[in-house]
Amino acid sequence: MADARIATLDRPLEIVQISGVSAAFSDLVPTTTKPTAGLLYDATSSATGGLVSDPSLLFVTPFSSAASGTGIAMRLTGWKSFTNLSGTVYWMPTTLFHATLAFRSGSPIPSFAPQSGQSRNLFNGITPTAISPSYSTFNPAVLASTNALAASAVIDPIGSRLVTAQFTGSGSPTMGVLWHTT
Repeated sequence: MADARIATLDRPLEIVQISGVSAAFSDLVPTTTKPTAGLLYDATSSATGGLVSDPSLLFVTPFSSAASGTGIAMRLTGWKSFTNLSGTVYWMPTTLFHATLAFRSGSPIPSFAPQSGQSRNLFNGITPTAISPSYSTFNPAVLASTNALAASAVIDPIGSRLVTAQFTGSGSPTMGVLWHTT
């Protein structure tokens, strides 16, 4: 009898960076304008690197240009299109993931440089809120304080054609997400 194997695509991480953060998340309402701010992937176009037409999972690791901050949160929104009887295309939003992010005191903060002269710090604390649908998180802050590991989440995009990221918090750091789909 042959072994059963699950094949997954080995994709490199993609990156999206968002300059500045808002004090509050914008309202999620249907729109006739295709969302582009904080775009992680666009399954309707290969231009954004979203090379999967219908990904089954989305892996994310959030980061910041600052190595500190309070009240930081991240929301990932999935968008599906709907065409009404008049031919108008609407983009319908769905919250895929909503979490608070933290740099835990006493834990090393992992960092990387997406370009020469840039430094980005990976959050080591991630706490989903009660409104997040299905997800799985890796929260290294609960491990020994000597671990320099990044927090991450695996999210079901539930058929979204677009996924966007938005951050809230204080100050004006550059925030972003390392991500890939499977």
